[in-house]
Amino acid sequence: MEKNCLVVLTFGVVICLLLGVGGCEIPSAKYERTVQLSAPLSAGYSFKAETHNGSITVEGRDEDGCDVTAVITGRASSVETAKDIADRTKVRLKNSGNKITVEIKKPMLGMYESVSVRLDVKLPKKTNILLLGTHNGDVTVSDIKGKVDSSTHNGSIKTELPITLIGKVSKRKLQGKIGEGLGKLQLVTHNGSIKIR
Repeated sequence: MEKNCLVVLTFGVVICLLLGVGGCEIPSAKYERTVQLSAPLSAGYSFKAETHNGSITVEGRDEDGCDVTAVITGRASSVETAKDIADRTKVRLKNSGNKITVEIKKPMLGMYESVSVRLDVKLPKKTNILLLGTHNGDVTVSDIKGKVDSSTHNGSIKTELPITLIGKVSKRKLQGKIGEGLGKLQLVTHNGSIKIR
């Protein structure tokens, strides 16, 4: 027991020395930019969006079309570097056949640099297939009719809509049908929450 405590203490001292000698520069500056994107989208089309760091909010509406607002936030030790990171992060809508995908291309990042992309999306209420995923953020969906398959690793699932449940339900997984179940809705997050309204 005493030997294990000595190993842990020695390891902690070495880490502290390395951080003290090498410097620990936590990103203190941030720069944010917004990108507006639009594409035609009607009944029967699919929509897919994934972001590693950032939330996704989807709102259904009665009109056709897909409108995406992407808020890109770069973080670094200086505002200039944070701006460069945000400017080099590209977001676009890729239309292939009957599917629209939000593509996010991030630059190589240095140590203590990060970038997040938050997506705010407006889609037709009866979008056929909806695939959404984030690792570190929340997923919120409102006014979409269809089937739902959602899961989260470190978050919660909340719904304000009546859902007909299919299969097993747990704290981190939900399968069911919203309303008439006309389309399919798949939501995934690793460190965040899923809310269906």
